[in-house]
Amino acid sequence: MPVSRHSAEEKAAAVERYRLEGPTVAAEQYGVTKSTIKDWADKAGVRTVRTASTRAATEARAFDLKLKRQQAIELLMNEGLELLHDIRKPYKDVVVGGKDNVATEFMREKPSFVDRKNIMTASTTAFASAARLAAIDATTASDLTEKRKDLLTRMGEQLGFKPFEDDHIEEVPDVSFGDPSEATDGDLSETVGLPAELE
Repeated sequence: MPVSRHSAEEKAAAVERYRLEGPTVAAEQYGVTKSTIKDWADKAGVRTVRTASTRAATEARAFDLKLKRQQAIELLMNEGLELLHDIRKPYKDVVVGGKDNVATEFMREKPSFVDRKNIMTASTTAFASAARLAAIDATTASDLTEKRKDLLTRMGEQLGFKPFEDDHIEEVPDVSFGDPSEATDGDLSETVGLPAELE
């Protein structure tokens, strides 16, 4: 086993320099590779302040981005809902025509079919974009489901629907369809295995 040319004191000093200045400075000063410095630091249980500050800055940046995504979700949801609220409202239309190109204003009871279709497309795009942004911060499938449910609940409340309650869902009986290879033209309830109350 080769003997290290660096004493315990030198290693300790190098590790301290690593802690304060990072691996590049420590490696150059003590004439070893950055991986060697890192090995010494790991054995001593030391982390560089620069790494810690970088990590903190990265976490702060990630938090800022998450906050911006939440703000974007709110804006998209509000925009989509505003579009839906306006889909059947009367609105002022302007037609320019005639030999003098005169602008004539008049009220329409509601947007035309084409305009309503465009409104639906725009609102759907806004909601889909909000859902995609919400999915970025979901850590599990159930978390993603909850985020989507939250978006739908908020949208429903804005449109005047009652909040969705889980306890209003009735349990669906478990239906076994049996082995398809044993299917006959006989009694369907026997082949499909329908529950007694449905036979």
